[in-house]
Amino acid sequence: MNKTKIIIYILFLNLLSIPSFGWIKNDFSKALKLAKEQQKPILIDFFSKSCHYCFVLEKEVFHSKEFQDWKDKLILLRIDGDSFPEIVDRFQILGYPTIVLLDLNGVEIGRVDGYLPKNDFLDKISLYYKGKDLLKNLEQKIKNEPKNYYHYFQLALYYDKAQDLVQSEYYLSKALFFLDFSNSNYYYNKKNLLYNLSVQNTKLHNYQKAYSYWNALVNWIKPDDYDLPYARFYRAYTLLQFNKKLDPKEKKKIIEDLQFAYQHLPDINERKQAKKMLFELSK
Repeated sequence: MNKTKIIIYILFLNLLSIPSFGWIKNDFSKALKLAKEQQKPILIDFFSKSCHYCFVLEKEVFHSKEFQDWKDKLILLRIDGDSFPEIVDRFQILGYPTIVLLDLNGVEIGRVDGYLPKNDFLDKISLYYKGKDLLKNLEQKIKNEPKNYYHYFQLALYYDKAQDLVQSEYYLSKALFFLDFSNSNYYYNKKNLLYNLSVQNTKLHNYQKAYSYWNALVNWIKPDDYDLPYARFYRAYTLLQFNKKLDPKEKKKIIEDLQFAYQHLPDINERKQAKKMLFELSK
């Protein structure tokens, strides 16, 4: 590499290391707080200091006169992907640059993978911006069709993406309540709702409620269903979490569930966990 290229490369790195005016640097929590306060979407620029096209995007798009019009409409956030892998993992960033547009609750509206010329990039952002009222649109669908289970399910998925598990669990239960027997996919839809309710309550440490849903799922799904080993494993797990004084019948049920899980779970680490729990019960 000659001297001129070295100087250019150093200037390139310096440019990326200095946050542009109006941008928040590497602080997702701050951006989310401002988005809620100001009722604005968030635009995240995921970059790497070794990424050539990140530099090109910065220069040709973010420093352009046309992009300045967006600064009052968006909360702008830059994330150094090399230094903040946990945020990269959360948004499943596979390369740089990646631009992600979120609504005010942090739910993804759309993304741009890789570099796009200025006009194409701004067209994409303009298109995604029209979807900024995602939550309001989902709530309006429920007002229009208050007995349609699918709208409640979509709202539950929205809150799951927003990492609001309490609200997600609430709307999943509403979806289950409104699921119609006449639905052509009733078996699979009920299975899906029971599974998600089981998972959400387990994550929330509502173990007694989670157990009731895992138990309902075990009793609902077919004997050859792929998810049955998981359901029986977590039925045993959640029962152990809230009931420390097992009667012989409950203990037998747990042992049978764990033995089944140990024999049928596809992942070796999960089978080891089932075996470990069986060993603890035998003490």
